[in-house]
Amino acid sequence: MERISSRLCAVFAVVLMCMFASPQVLAKPMLLLSAMQIKSLAAQPLDWAKLRQRCDRDLSWMPQPVAEFAPYPHYSADGANSPDLSGKALASDSHVAYRTALCFLLSGDARYAQKSQSVIEAWSHTMERVSNDQGAADINFNFPQFIIAASWVSGVEGWDATPFKKYLTTMIKPLTHSAKPNNRGNWGVLLDASIAAFTEDSEMLNAAKKRWQELLLTQVAADGSLPLEICRSNNSDHCGGADKGVNGVAYTHYALLPSAVAAQLFLSVGADVYHSLAGNKLGKAFGQAAKWTNDPASFPFFASNHGKPKGVDRCSYFALLGQHYPNAEAKSATCSGDIYELQTLFP
Repeated sequence: MERISSRLCAVFAVVLMCMFASPQVLAKPMLLLSAMQIKSLAAQPLDWAKLRQRCDRDLSWMPQPVAEFAPYPHYSADGANSPDLSGKALASDSHVAYRTALCFLLSGDARYAQKSQSVIEAWSHTMERVSNDQGAADINFNFPQFIIAASWVSGVEGWDATPFKKYLTTMIKPLTHSAKPNNRGNWGVLLDASIAAFTEDSEMLNAAKKRWQELLLTQVAADGSLPLEICRSNNSDHCGGADKGVNGVAYTHYALLPSAVAAQLFLSVGADVYHSLAGNKLGKAFGQAAKWTNDPASFPFFASNHGKPKGVDRCSYFALLGQHYPNAEAKSATCSGDIYELQTLFP
């Protein structure tokens, strides 16, 4: 990737790296965010001060990749298992790579970019096999953060992302779950879209966009609920057992989060899906999720689970969808969950 000359910076003043005192190499495409969004947030350092403090701690982070990735299943017949060490490591490392890349965009401090690059390389240079279904699922859940981060730090301090792109197409792409009908399909679409946009594969990107639409059109019922998610229990029966529906709100959020991030990623590369028929379904599902978040007692499985549904507040993506589908209930909701720092990026 060529360096942006000072003359080009003068002509294209909105180009991201021209905002920094020390010019860096601009990654293209830059996924999820626009240069103007970054410029606006970077100008308000107090709005992301806590994020930067976290990134400062991340500078000493040591990734823990494994050669064979085979975490044990998240659920057993008796309930949710304790986090598998390798699965926990992948999730934590992908969060660090994403956060530090974001802090680089906002600050121009190359130390953050180098940390992100080192974590991405640790996994892409070490992991050679993914040998079970839970491993493939965890790849779908976590690798989009690596890919988005890579798009932000590619070329910085001379980092060549070409080997990582090859790794994505040969190792990661075949693991997609985009063909699945439930939340795993939504995460798979986000994985596909991330790979396609970063490697500039227009055919794959169009296929991901089509699948995004197909999923939402079939997943979202007339009332805005997601029938495959609202029934979710806390055991390997998934939609059965005495606690049927206890995770229903949590899994509604878990399906809508990747759908929202994928929609924003599509928009960042010039494809607006928010205003499609499937986008209308997404808006309707968002509205229903906001209602349940503010009033859990209105959730169909609330009473049968003794008024204790899990994960009701895991709704940070409301900040993103609220930009496109204004919703008073979502605006008043108290949300946690910062997997994509959405409450910072889309206040």
